[in-house]
Parts: sequence; C-alpha cells; structure tokens
Amino acid sequence: MSGNYCIFADNMTDEQIAAKKEHAGEKKASMKRRDDHHDYSERRMYMITLEVEGRRPVFGRLVGNAFAPKGSKDEPRIELTVLGQAVQSEWMGIHDYYPQIEVMAVQMMPDHMHGILFVREQLPVHLGQVISGFKAGCRKAEKALMAAAEPHPTEKAAGTMAAAEPQPTEKAAGTIAAAEPQPTEKTAKAMEGAPQATGKRALSSQQETALPLQSACGPLQAPTQAYRPLFAKGYNDLILRSYEELGTWLNYLHDNPRRLLMKRARPEWLRPFFGLQIGQHCFSGIGNRALLTPSHLARSGSCVLPSMRVCLLL
Repeated sequence: MSGNYCIFADNMTDEQIAAKKEHAGEKKASMKRRDDHHDYSERRMYMITLEVEGRRPVFGRLVGNAFAPKGSKDEPRIELTVLGQAVQSEWMGIHDYYPQIEVMAVQMMPDHMHGILFVREQLPVHLGQVISGFKAGCRKAEKALMAAAEPHPTEKAAGTMAAAEPQPTEKAAGTIAAAEPQPTEKTAKAMEGAPQATGKRALSSQQETALPLQSACGPLQAPTQAYRPLFAKGYNDLILRSYEELGTWLNYLHDNPRRLLMKRARPEWLRPFFGLQIGQHCFSGIGNRALLTPSHLARSGSCVLPSMRVCLLL
C-alpha cells in the first residue's frame, strides 16, 4: 500500500476553471451525481457506496494490524455488530427481489459500506429504485432490532409490581365511602325532576368527565423519538468500463479495512499534496511522497514517470 499513489497534472489556468464553472449548472454533492448519458437499467456492473447518516460507526469495529500479511490472524477486518450483520444480509438478498442482479461482493465498514452488483439482464426499474428498496429493508431490520432490544417486564415482575401497589383496607374503604357527600332528600327530588341531556349535550358532558382522567393518567400513547435515517441521502456509483477493472474493484473492497488502519497509523501516506515540481511540470497527488525522492528512485533504478503506479483511492 505504501508504494501506491495517483498523480495528475494541474494544466488548467484560473481563467479556464472560472469559465468552466459558469456553464457547470447547479452544483451537486458527489453522493448524488449520476451519469446522465447512461441507462441504469441495462446490463452492466456497478460499485455502490453507501454512508451511514452522520458517519456513525454502527456497522462494526475495525480490528487487526495494518502491516499484517493477508490470510494471517491479524489481517485487518471488520467485526460486525448485529445491525451490520443484518445490513450485510439484506445486501446479499437483493437477488431475491431482483433476479436480474447478481451480488458480486460486499465490504462492510464501521460507518459505510461498498458493494458490487452485476446487472445481468435488463432491469424493470432504475438502479436507484433497487438501492431505495435495499435501504427500506435495512430500516425495517433496524426497527426490528430496536424493538427486540427494548426491555419488557416479565410475568413475575408484573406480579411484583401489582403486589407493590397499596390496596385500601376494609376500614379505609369504609372511611372513604363515608367521606363522600351524600345527596339530601331535597337534592335527590330536584335531580329526579331535572331534564336528561341528549345528543351533543350528552356527549359534551361525557367528554368533560373523561378529559380530567386522561390528563391525570397522561397521554394514551407515549411520544416517539424523532426518527433518524440509517443511511445518508443518496449513494455513489461507479460503472465498470472494462472487465479488467473488476479485479481492481475486488482488491479495493477487500483491502479497505487495511487502508483505514494504514490511514490511522501513517496518515502522511494517504494525505493529498500539491505543487510538486517535477522538471517543468507542477503536479498534485495523493500517496507516499517519499517514493518520488531521488534517493528512492536511484535505489529502484527507475525514472520518474515509468515508476508511478496508479491506485484507486476514493
């Protein structure tokens, strides 16, 4: 990983960049961009990236050693949470809803995920609808896990709570009954002669009796917490342009945990740099800049440009 970097030339002037922005139209976030000239229902292979809303690390925990060899017990990997396992299962089940799609791979990360889908036959819908359905399935699984995690009183605990409630004794009940005001003979005769309320008046009278009880007991339904979506809005897609790219995609997914650990251990190896002067050209890039030093190039016995190995860093 330390020997990989990508590099590109800054050939556009400030005037050219400003002119291009004038005709670029409305600026869109990278997670919302689509190829306007591509049919997203046709036979093609896609790499999809989805982020957790707020980049919360709810899918798993990163473990391992960034420098451990592949196949070893310390190879970087993600230990999935229950939610992460449920989301991964939903992704692998996309074929059950859309038989035209083959799920090629998936890589769960703590706060995002990557997956590769192969649309073998023409889809009846846009690929975006497939992703929306996947998100809906994940939301359903998340709610089910949250409901299962809520504590419920057991039968024994419910009996204990009922037994703990104070019960009025026979003497206390008699005292309460004696304390209630009893109508006198004159009041009783007046009540018998009074007209009975009907229709809306009767309903209004019932509501006046019920509202104090409702307010005393609290709302009938507890207020729910504000819903927070699991995934951020939109998604990122890459379209496979040549079959040779598939191996690069698969390696990218498999090595994603290692890159994250590498970024934490040696952030300078994955840090962008600008204004690199090589001969008469000025470059910007990302990667281990030490590989471009004359001492390293002398040891490798290579000239500058042929020794550059480009990698996909998203």
